[in-house]
Amino acid sequence: MYALRSSFSISSRHNPSSLLRIDPLLYCFFSSSSHSQASASYGIVVQYLIDTFELSPARAVLIMRSRRGLESTEKPQSVYKYLSELGFSKAHIQSTIRLAPQIAFSNIERTLKPKIEFFQNLGLVGSDLGRFISKHSTLLTLSLEKRLMPSVEILKSVFPKDECNSDLLQLRDCWFSTLYVTEEATYTFCSVSNATFKKKVELICSFGITEKECMRMFTSAPGLIRTSVGKLKRGLEFFMNEAEVSRSDIVCKPTCLMHAMQGRVLPRYRVLQVVKSKRLLEKHPQLLDILGMSEEDFLDKFVHRFPDHVTELLAAFRGQCMDELQPKELETRRHGQN
Repeated sequence: MYALRSSFSISSRHNPSSLLRIDPLLYCFFSSSSHSQASASYGIVVQYLIDTFELSPARAVLIMRSRRGLESTEKPQSVYKYLSELGFSKAHIQSTIRLAPQIAFSNIERTLKPKIEFFQNLGLVGSDLGRFISKHSTLLTLSLEKRLMPSVEILKSVFPKDECNSDLLQLRDCWFSTLYVTEEATYTFCSVSNATFKKKVELICSFGITEKECMRMFTSAPGLIRTSVGKLKRGLEFFMNEAEVSRSDIVCKPTCLMHAMQGRVLPRYRVLQVVKSKRLLEKHPQLLDILGMSEEDFLDKFVHRFPDHVTELLAAFRGQCMDELQPKELETRRHGQN
């Protein structure tokens, strides 16, 4: 049995109210128990969580509130021992449990070991495994069959010659971290076939983008994986050839390839061209930076604020010649500025 700190005296096991001298939160927790002996047992586990994993008293109490009936430190002690034997440092274990406290109460053989072995088979062992899990321990709470394995299979299909998983491991932090952000992200990764995904990767790489850069694009913008091959091609051709956006900018802001070309990209591009040609702004805005703006904000900032040029800017936005705009519409726009 775990030995408590001296401040948690033997007498407190029979008199829960004495815990008030330690921490009011602990007292509130234990005083709600119907039996003092049970209170003392819960207190032993709470104190173990605080001392071993450096959890705050408040958080340790909250964790135990959802685990009524647990009166032994056996499971968290076993988990600590198991992770230590894998090569986790004390700091790795503490970080792992702080991020996902439920791991401390997991069944090692049935829950933890299969997932740990999954990561070991990818090449993560010893301190490397400890560093990775300590930053992404919530991965151990996900389904192995439904979430972890399908996502890795997609990656492996992209790197068919990567027998040692070296490329996959270089991307592990950014890829795996997206798995537990949202259910939408997981659905996206698994919603296309390997053949389709490979086709998209090959297309993107044909524009001079490396496979690793490509994977970072899909990681930072999961919805990109569901963007059609045709749309990706049109977007890449426009941004890199006509708009002369650099490869590095597209890699950093891949959501530009997801915007509607006719409804958003081209209208804003045309307006920026007029703004630049007229030198209406001292600092020219970058196309990728303004694609995420709402239409109202974009018009206010780049069209309506220049009343002397609003006719030409509005024509560019609509993709019309200036003489195609209706006089009534232009008059309405002018009055809106007054």
